[in-house]
Amino acid sequence: MIKEKIDIFNTPLKVRQIYQETVAAYNNEQLILCAIGIRSIIEAICLNEDITIKGLDNKIKELIKRGIVTLKLGQGLQENRLLGNQSAHELERFSDRELLAAIQLIENIIEGHYSTQEKIDLVSWRRRMRKQK
Repeated sequence: MIKEKIDIFNTPLKVRQIYQETVAAYNNEQLILCAIGIRSIIEAICLNEDITIKGLDNKIKELIKRGIVTLKLGQGLQENRLLGNQSAHELERFSDRELLAAIQLIENIIEGHYSTQEKIDLVSWRRRMRKQK
C-alpha cells in the first residue's frame, strides 16, 4: 500500500487529483487503471507547464529542455509513458513492483518541481528575517 506524499499540496490541483486517483487505483489493485493514471499524470504536468506540442514523447523532451526534469528522470518518464500506452492499448497488466517504481518516478517530479521552492523558503526564512531587522 502506498501512502500519498505529505507535501503534494504544493502540486497543481489537476496533477494532485490524478496522482491521488492513481495511488487509489494502485492501493485497490486496479493495476491497469493505475498504469493509465501514471501516463495521465505526465500529461497533466505538461498541461500545467503549458507544453502543448503533439505527442507525449515530445512533451517529455520539452520538460527536459526546459529544465523541469533531468535527462535521467526524463528517461524514466518515457518508460512510464510506454507503460501507460501498453496498459491503455494492449490491456497489459504490470506488477505491483513495476507500478510502484513508476509512481515513485512521478513523485520525484512532484518533489523536485513543485515542492522545492517551499523548502527553499523554509530553509532561508530565518536568514531573511534577520536581514529585515
